[in-house]
Amino acid sequence: MKFTFFNKEIPVFDLNYEQEYKYFKITKYHNPEFAPFGLFLPKINKIGIIFNEWWDNRLIPKTRFNYHKIFDFEIDINILAFKNFGLSLSDQYWICPKDLNDLQWKDINLFQNNFIYNFDLDSLSISDDQNFISPNLTTNGNLPKKWIIKNSVRCLCKGASYPALQEPLNELIASKILDQLDLPHIQYTYENGLSICPCFIDENTEFVPAWNIYCSAKKNNNENSYNYCCRLFENLDVHFKTILDQMILFDYLIANEDRHFNNFGFIRNVNTLKFIKFAPLFDNGSSLWYNKFDEQIGGTVESKPFNANQRKQLSYIKDKSIFCVANLDIEKIIQEIVPNVNYKYQSRIELIKNAIIKRLALLQ
Repeated sequence: MKFTFFNKEIPVFDLNYEQEYKYFKITKYHNPEFAPFGLFLPKINKIGIIFNEWWDNRLIPKTRFNYHKIFDFEIDINILAFKNFGLSLSDQYWICPKDLNDLQWKDINLFQNNFIYNFDLDSLSISDDQNFISPNLTTNGNLPKKWIIKNSVRCLCKGASYPALQEPLNELIASKILDQLDLPHIQYTYENGLSICPCFIDENTEFVPAWNIYCSAKKNNNENSYNYCCRLFENLDVHFKTILDQMILFDYLIANEDRHFNNFGFIRNVNTLKFIKFAPLFDNGSSLWYNKFDEQIGGTVESKPFNANQRKQLSYIKDKSIFCVANLDIEKIIQEIVPNVNYKYQSRIELIKNAIIKRLALLQ
């Protein structure tokens, strides 16, 4: 199976997909500078491997909750993604089959054209139609999720994990805290047990995860991950240091356990390849002791991405005054939320509130 890999209208390279091995082989280069950031920066003989890793990370993982209800584990998820041309709502990359040379990005991209969806997170509305277009085959992560179009806005609906089914509620709490802190973030709402947030990328931008940047160079033996990232981020020529440090402080406040290197990053212009800004904070659900019993709420949790020890990660921040928490009113936030959630959460939310207040005191 032969394809051309595109960034918007620009051909980047040609590919052969070897179905027996479920592997892409790059056969010809056109405009490699328009490839995903970091793809061509490591050793040249590893480009094929790195591209396949990049592609695999684009697809629904087999660790997705209820994956077995949607797919047979033996199915080649790549073949389904080919129906979607590999399109995503995180960037402008796509693959064009060689027998569809007249296909154009403007006619199929997910930002300007409608796509198939329904509200059932365990269904992808997969059709046998060759023109099947949906971002839900190219949305990774373990929680059940689905892109929809709500009032002309592309929105991501995300479910929860057992036992507490708490992640969507956490997104709402985190969003309200970030509102009060006046930090750039994605606005989340809570509806029918799901979190819903708008897409923060448009037809001229892409999200570049910190992981792509992290892998683009070699860390010195005497560098910790935080200093290493700061060194690389400086090369992007965008303001990042304050919001990066604020993110670390915020994650401590909400006991965020999952700020891995794909959960933050930068927005880049796909036409000029210039970095624009640090991406607004998003994906804060794996926090607030979401997977703990009530009696464990308030306890220590592991942190990411720079150190598994929360206090050590905090020690990287030299100026904690950038995190202006003096006027943060956790009590008010919780009072606004409690009437709108199921009664089963209400005693747990009280424990969470008290735990946040204790952490807040340590940051003042």
